[in-house]
Amino acid sequence: MKMQQIALVIIIMLIITILALSLNTKADDNEYYEEYNENEGEETLGSIGFYGGLFATLIYIIPKYTRQYLGISLPPKIYKYTLDIHSIGNLIAATAAFIHGYINIQYATTLEYVIVALIIFLTISGLIMRYAKSRKIKLAMRLIHSQRILAIILLVLVLLHQGLAED
Repeated sequence: MKMQQIALVIIIMLIITILALSLNTKADDNEYYEEYNENEGEETLGSIGFYGGLFATLIYIIPKYTRQYLGISLPPKIYKYTLDIHSIGNLIAATAAFIHGYINIQYATTLEYVIVALIIFLTISGLIMRYAKSRKIKLAMRLIHSQRILAIILLVLVLLHQGLAED
């Protein structure tokens, strides 16, 4: 990633953090909170984490697999752009998910801790794969990071989390 992209990611993460902190207010006898859900901001962060991560993953996977399995190739720059969107988007989604989790940590169960561990594992392996100098390390991280089963497990666990959280 270029320095401007890194700066943009940091700025977006800071904005999400500031918004999250401003949304984490407790309900008093305020009519607004009686009429609306007081956890709306926290749920919004969870939605940013989920849908942002899903979008950032699919925008990279779809062109990659259409080339691999269907033989449909796109211009090489498209693959680079989708990888950049995948990287930046998932960093933003992970940040929103972590803030969502931090705000709701008092309700966390083993399920949520497993989700956090998977997000951390996939994020760190992706960052190492992207920025490591050693070819061997990059290849090892690619083997770990590109395991479809990890993404599928994460998706199923987050959907389970959403279903249980609505109860």
